[in-house]
Amino acid sequence: MSGLIVEFLEFLKEYKVVALAVAFIIGVAATSLVKYYHAFRGSAGAFR
Repeated sequence: MSGLIVEFLEFLKEYKVVALAVAFIIGVAATSLVKYYHAFRGSAGAFR
């Protein structure tokens, strides 16, 4: 069983899964902020 854990930890290090997860969370947060901004301000004329 410990061999499985070691392999899993090596997988996390090799493919940098944590960095990808953090980037995904930041992207979701940024998207929700932009949606909130456009809903609050109104998207009509936002790109003029």
